[in-house]
Amino acid sequence: MTDKKKYQYKSPFDFDVSKMTVEQVEQRLRDQGFPVGHWTDNYDQKTTDEKGEPKKASIPTFEFYAEMLGQIRDICQDQVKHDVREIDNLNYQLRRLKRGGGQ
Repeated sequence: MTDKKKYQYKSPFDFDVSKMTVEQVEQRLRDQGFPVGHWTDNYDQKTTDEKGEPKKASIPTFEFYAEMLGQIRDICQDQVKHDVREIDNLNYQLRRLKRGGGQ
């Protein structure tokens, strides 16, 4: 039997800033998709989107995570539909077996 380490999720934002230089922190944030030096706080601006609502600052990494979670949601919903159909079929077969195979 081999000793396999169980995979443990490590957040991409899990790093100790106190042990890094400013340049290292900025590079690490750039690697994660944060636009370092380009932070915007546009809540007080008058710019609006096509619906007339104020535009909000966004972070590309979080947008990517949101898109990925949406895809995972769709996959899970498809799996649930498949499983419900399978349970219905098995219940039907069970009822037939209890009643003598279709009589």
